[in-house]
Amino acid sequence: MSWTSSPSRSATTQPPRTRLLFVAGLSVVAGLLALCCPSAAPASESSVESFSGGPLPLVAARCLRAAESRNDDETTRALYRRAQDLAARALQENPNSAQANFVFFAARGRILLAEGPLKNLIQLHNIDGYLDRALELDPTYAHALAAKGGLLLDLPFYLGGDPRLAEQILRRAVELNPTGPGTRLGLARALLRNGDPSGARQQLMHAGHYACMERRAKTLSEVRQLISEMDAAHAKADIP
Repeated sequence: MSWTSSPSRSATTQPPRTRLLFVAGLSVVAGLLALCCPSAAPASESSVESFSGGPLPLVAARCLRAAESRNDDETTRALYRRAQDLAARALQENPNSAQANFVFFAARGRILLAEGPLKNLIQLHNIDGYLDRALELDPTYAHALAAKGGLLLDLPFYLGGDPRLAEQILRRAVELNPTGPGTRLGLARALLRNGDPSGARQQLMHAGHYACMERRAKTLSEVRQLISEMDAAHAKADIP
């Protein structure tokens, strides 16, 4: 069984060492969540009060996306809390909502990281189950696949990390969401890690294009930074 065809093990069955380092991987995934969140909210919807009406999972996702589009401030943190609460309510109504499980994972993870990973170690260990559950419910959920790929990319191999599997998962996520700038960025990172800088650069060009189209300034900045780092490494390698 593979991540491209079926969900992985539940968080409750992961080896203890893998779960003890989940907090490290989550910090990376948190960055990816800013890139992978579905249903981008209009720029005008930046206040907590503006998110109401409509299916709860969708409203929660829009609230999360608004939080990820802002710089860190009190309003941003309030939006994460609002997204978490909306997702929790959605899960009470329907625990089998893949979107609600994913949004709860994303929002709750951001909140716990902001409060301090060490302080919330046990809770951070547990929320990856929501990501796994989202993929169990919908193995073609591109945003959740991108987040899982990012986690596998950045964990050490002896604690569950697998760059090759991460690349496979991220390729599948790109197939499902070809215009997602963050998904393309995640695949570029995996390709670079696995020794394919040419493929990584191609994905970064796509990521930058879609980030411009969607006015995703934060994503575009990360794309430019990675290209700059690649250029610097290439120039250094060419020095006799």
